[in-house]
Amino acid sequence: MNKLRPDRSITGFLPAIIVLMAFFITLIYFGMATAYNVIGLGFWVVGVIQLIIYTKTRNTGYLISTIYVVLVGIFVFSLDIEALQNGQRLSNTSALLGVICLFLMGWLLYMLATRQIKWKGRAVFELAARRVNEVSNGFTERPKPAGKADYTIDEV
Repeated sequence: MNKLRPDRSITGFLPAIIVLMAFFITLIYFGMATAYNVIGLGFWVVGVIQLIIYTKTRNTGYLISTIYVVLVGIFVFSLDIEALQNGQRLSNTSALLGVICLFLMGWLLYMLATRQIKWKGRAVFELAARRVNEVSNGFTERPKPAGKADYTIDEV
């Protein structure tokens, strides 16, 4: 039984929204290649945010997410947009980075499905919000003495 309200805030999406707005503005004024560089830079900024979160939580999910986002930024910077628009294939470096990014994305999706990336503070709140079942004699008894200790009042 979950007593917490669903989290519907958009604060987690703000970096993505800002990067997409910057992408479209750059696309309009400076062209496709520069706009993709803005996307790559945006991925790096998100990577720094993820790294800060990792240093505070020490959750390996955030570390993997940081590596993934930084590598996606490098992948975007490695793309030759004009060559791709002319129908050419990815370079070997870009293709290798793409495969690594797909692997990391799969790993992150697995961790998300197994709830290893969930924000720990919310998990604590959910545990605190659970109903407590009343039981009689819910505490354990005091331990029985195992023997007799020989000491005087002065030694205590």
